[in-house]
Amino acid sequence: MAKRIECYYGQSGTGKSEALAAVIRQIYEADGLTSRVILGDGSKATYIDNGLLDAGVVELCDFSIRPWPLTVMAKLCEGYWPADVEDPNSPLVPPTPEVLRKLGVFGVEGLSVGAQYIMGDIQGGLAEQSGRGIKIGQDSPVFSKDILLDSKGLQVKGSGPKVLDEKGKEIAEVFSYGGNPVAHYGYAQRRLLANVERSKAFPNMVVWTAHERSTQDKVSGEKLVGPEAAGEAITANLPRVFNNTLHFVTASRKKDKKKDDHTEAMVAELDVEYRVYTRDHFHPDGQMFVKYKAVTRGASEKEGMPAYLTSDTPGRSVLEFYQKLADLRKSRAESIKKSA
Repeated sequence: MAKRIECYYGQSGTGKSEALAAVIRQIYEADGLTSRVILGDGSKATYIDNGLLDAGVVELCDFSIRPWPLTVMAKLCEGYWPADVEDPNSPLVPPTPEVLRKLGVFGVEGLSVGAQYIMGDIQGGLAEQSGRGIKIGQDSPVFSKDILLDSKGLQVKGSGPKVLDEKGKEIAEVFSYGGNPVAHYGYAQRRLLANVERSKAFPNMVVWTAHERSTQDKVSGEKLVGPEAAGEAITANLPRVFNNTLHFVTASRKKDKKKDDHTEAMVAELDVEYRVYTRDHFHPDGQMFVKYKAVTRGASEKEGMPAYLTSDTPGRSVLEFYQKLADLRKSRAESIKKSA
């Protein structure tokens, strides 16, 4: 059973992957445990350029190139791993207890791209299934065909891709492309939540990352921003699935103008800091009065957990966050022992 299951969310470039990489490195240096990360976006570069992959500290698997996403995501979140991570058709090998015990962190990058993968065009994705006429839910499949039809509904010769049989005779091949009706969103959300539950099988720490999107609280009508996962219906409630939900933000301010060496124009530069918010907040730039969701369980501002932690380097603040939690847990345990 996972000791921690966390969610890091925010826009691209706010330091989510760097934070996960920093946690992976710290656990490796402290306990010698290596980690695994499954991903479907450009975050792979973070683990390569940080040296974690070359050092053997982390193993990476790009799930986005593998067919049958429903099954692949379910198995990966139970600890299965490809026999060959470079071969999208290699079998997924079930984990042994020994393999799981040696994992410090299991990272999923992430909720948002995982949703796109499940709903997408790769074989077995919901859009691809829709293109084959498979109905999921109450809606009719959404698809188009890459052909021209005449007034009688017959294919115009030569309008489709030119394909020849073994005798050299032209035969028509029709390509069909699917879309996502409304029913796909609820179906994909259920699969994502099931995969989060599956990832609890890892023994140490599990971290899911997500991009952000806006939604509306169905009770209060308030506009909110939270983790993105196949539409907006579950965005407001996703934090309840995780232990801690941290929001990653870049706060920027204009510096004095500086002459551009090439254009000689005076250009204002931006001074950026990377923030990790520990509880609900508004945007630091003050331009949007929309509440952003963040949750830290069991640690309040009165006990030393600030509303946000900040650093000039992406990824560092999350280590300070966990150090504060560890210090607080230790002081609480000592207080309980003394009172007993």
